[in-house]
Amino acid sequence: ARKVQDPRGNRTNLYIVGVAPSGRGKDHARKVNKNVLFHAGLGHLEGNEDFASDSGLLKAVELQPAILFQVDEIGRMLKTIGDARHSYLYNISTVLMKLYSSADTVFHGKAYADHQRNAEIDQPCVVLYGLTVPEYLFDSLTVENLSDGFLARLMIFEVTDNPRRQRVPQRPVPHSIIEAARWWGDFIRSGNLAQQHPEPVVVEYTDEAGMLFDALADRVEAEAEHGDLPAQTLWARVEEKACRLALVYACSRDREQLV
Repeated sequence: ARKVQDPRGNRTNLYIVGVAPSGRGKDHARKVNKNVLFHAGLGHLEGNEDFASDSGLLKAVELQPAILFQVDEIGRMLKTIGDARHSYLYNISTVLMKLYSSADTVFHGKAYADHQRNAEIDQPCVVLYGLTVPEYLFDSLTVENLSDGFLARLMIFEVTDNPRRQRVPQRPVPHSIIEAARWWGDFIRSGNLAQQHPEPVVVEYTDEAGMLFDALADRVEAEAEHGDLPAQTLWARVEEKACRLALVYACSRDREQLV
């Protein structure tokens, strides 16, 4: 977080939503994330598990610019913040959208008469991992969030099958994963101000990766050209999300040789 970027400035901040009916084990990944951070001594990177207001969200990011929010039943939250009658919640999606697109620059929040309340966050890296059952997520979708870019920023993974239950004993987090998390937690490029104003390492593309991104860009343009406004909005973020996923993969595949 705030330590690497690709040649076009894409960072590792992702908004992911896991969708599955109750009892399908979708909470397991959230617990794994918590355990990895805890055992690696990086628990401070995990933020609150719910948002009470947009100002509360911003304060959390201001205090910890690289932060993971894990929100259970995010579908209910999305339905609530989509209701303009709850203005203190309604602005949460707007703030999340702005933070998503501000990872490579300085984010400025609302302007208050009291200047001490004005948030200024250098290169915020906000990762959102939400869980929900299908009905809450799909009931929360509106024409507005299909068109305003919020949904386009999400990567939604839906469970469509019902795997056979297995009696698997609980296992500790593998030491190799904890060590990898610690390595990245300790990684600082250079300088005493690296945490205040990070200068991320640029992870270059391979020639093959560059060709794949070019082909994807052509596909995105073709799909967006023939789609309606919601479809155009969704396709507009496809290449960006692919770049971010590729960056995360490159860093996890070989942290000593980033490419």
